[in-house]
Amino acid sequence: MPYREAVPASTELVLLLEPGCDRIVVAGSIRRLKRCVNDVEIVAIPKHIPNLLGEPGDNELFAIIDEEVRSGRWYAQQGHNPHAKASRYTTPSPVTGRLTMQLDLFLAIPETWGVLLALRTGPADYSKRIVTERYRGGLLDDGYAVRDCRLRYNGISGPGADWREHELIETPEEADFLRFAGGWIEPHLRM
Repeated sequence: MPYREAVPASTELVLLLEPGCDRIVVAGSIRRLKRCVNDVEIVAIPKHIPNLLGEPGDNELFAIIDEEVRSGRWYAQQGHNPHAKASRYTTPSPVTGRLTMQLDLFLAIPETWGVLLALRTGPADYSKRIVTERYRGGLLDDGYAVRDCRLRYNGISGPGADWREHELIETPEEADFLRFAGGWIEPHLRM
């Protein structure tokens, strides 16, 4: 779909989902300002309703999505799992109103937000380079690794590096992660 149609469509999705989120942003080709958009990618940190003990309970974002799926307004392409870190839905097209627009929703926690947003903004080749160490031709500083959207440091590079012993580095902002992966590049300039 053209960028000029994708922006209002993604904005509408963010406005629908935002009450169930602590944080939400459009990523992918829309964030990179591409003229042609294949799907809408959204990265979100779900808001949790505290239980009686004050601990995180139900996921408010899932309640919103569940209502959209159960009503038939959305179609869950990979099943409807409240614990999935990534989900794909077909949502109504802003032009035709038919279920033809693909939404890829990626869930983060505050500590992994920066890594996940950088990866989901892409493009794919850039995402591969930012999680590949320099000694292997990537942008990630040697001695660091990304596993499960978490930046890890053990100071050892090369094949056979043991990642059981490592330090987790929180990346609450995209720039926090990219300082270890070649530095900040505006999304529309990432290649």
